Amino acid sequence: MDINNIEKELLSNEVGTEFLPWIGNDYEFGVTYTPKGELVYGTKQDPGVRLLALGESHYADDFDKTDPKFHDFTKEVVRDYLAGRSGKQNFQRWMNTLLKFERSISGNETSGLESQEIWNHLAFYNFLQTPLSMPRMQPNDTELVESKKPFFKVLDLLEPDIILVWGRRLYSSLPMESDYFTGKEGEGIYIDGYRADSLIYCKKNGHQSLAISLYHPSVGFDWRFWNSIIKKGVANV
Repeated sequence: MDINNIEKELLSNEVGTEFLPWIGNDYEFGVTYTPKGELVYGTKQDPGVRLLALGESHYADDFDKTDPKFHDFTKEVVRDYLAGRSGKQNFQRWMNTLLKFERSISGNETSGLESQEIWNHLAFYNFLQTPLSMPRMQPNDTELVESKKPFFKVLDLLEPDIILVWGRRLYSSLPMESDYFTGKEGEGIYIDGYRADSLIYCKKNGHQSLAISLYHPSVGFDWRFWNSIIKKGVANV
């Protein structure tokens, strides 16, 4: 997987991506779980399931589309988080969101070294291509429509097997089809009487991506419970 070429295609005028995704160096090899539920990192020889974490938006008051530094905003968020986990910089409050999500992948409390390995096997993308000015602000219809084409291009180029959608609001706003994708409602993931809703995106070449609705990891997020949902989703792919 050539990350540089992927980024060039996403930044083309035809696609209109503003915020490039974080793509771990070993994203293409994915992850899987043992029968006992232990996380296993995929390799070239034994690849696992590709996971794409899908957030809703960044927050900024001074967004300037002509400033190329914003293209790397998502990537810098993950880099800053990993620097906080490694002790290279102070761990800040906002980093707990990524920490809880990371532990929903692992199923365990994680060390700084484990953080690096987990994010090295993940991709992370924010759906909205215009930042919101504050948390809990509702995106408007124009912002949602303008984000559709870049979103489907990310799915086209990264071909995730599972999309872990952060928050019900984002999940309910996801587009269902494009020129080369069709979406349909999935069967859902059931754990302890709870149903995590799901969508299936079918690409014209036959590849399918299962999108699973999670709680947003910033608040009210029990990472042990969501680990059970994620493991079951991985097993179903």
